Amino acid sequence: MKTYEKYKELAIAYWEALNDKNLTESEKKKDAQAFSKFFDNFMICVYFIFGIFSLISLYFFTTRVIF
Repeated sequence: MKTYEKYKELAIAYWEALNDKNLTESEKKKDAQAFSKFFDNFMICVYFIFGIFSLISLYFFTTRVIF
């Protein structure tokens, strides 16, 4: 749960930083890259979980329906 809260705080901080009007272009670019890195890691986790459930579903389909 601590990891989730940490990522949630990071996502909120990055999002707020992207909406700040007083940042320089280099700071905006750095913040956008950091948010993109976080979002990429999040999406990899989502794809991994989806893949696991897909494999489990395929396993049950092949063992219960086909055989």
